[in-house]
Amino acid sequence: MLITLNKTMNKVIHGMWLTATPFVVVVVVSALITSCIGPHFVTDPHSKTPGYRIFRGTSEGFRISFEYPEKWRRLSPEKYDTYYVIFLYVTGKNASISISSDMNAAYGGEFENANASIEHSVNISSNGLEFQVISRGNISLGSGEWQELVYSFRDKDYGLDPHMPVGTVTDKISVDRELALDYKTRVYEIGLSVDYDEYARVNRDFDHLLATFRFLD
Repeated sequence: MLITLNKTMNKVIHGMWLTATPFVVVVVVSALITSCIGPHFVTDPHSKTPGYRIFRGTSEGFRISFEYPEKWRRLSPEKYDTYYVIFLYVTGKNASISISSDMNAAYGGEFENANASIEHSVNISSNGLEFQVISRGNISLGSGEWQELVYSFRDKDYGLDPHMPVGTVTDKISVDRELALDYKTRVYEIGLSVDYDEYARVNRDFDHLLATFRFLD
């Protein structure tokens, strides 16, 4: 589950060489970006769909809207340089969602385009244990034609469990679903990371988020 989070953190810390565990990475990033958060957001009115809320981002580079279950825990959006990211967590499940935006490489960002972002995910994740691509292709949403990658892998313990050595292989199979889109001068990414046994249930709500995702500019 932490692979997607770790990949996102690597994008935030531009130019730094990371050898720490994802838990350490999160701590480092929190320290770095706390002083960099300054966007104004109008967030979380109730949706017309019972049980959902609406997120609306109004900062340049993150003018987006989507619906998410009110039972999910949404963190505050974060900004570092030209990079925006927001995390959501599914209450009671080992599942997280990330939505990010960065300038494309021509304007100083990490990736040339959405395809480069997906290729980066394949290159990183294919080094994991029992990595398997479930599907890859394009998906048409109201917000545009997204590139999509779904894959599974065997999880490792990253030191969050004090009873297990760091790097211990667990019995958990995780599924990551990642989407990327070129929009104007930016590359947008949406990702879901969840335990295999919970994928079908959580993915239904994730599909609702995708179906309601819109650009506001």
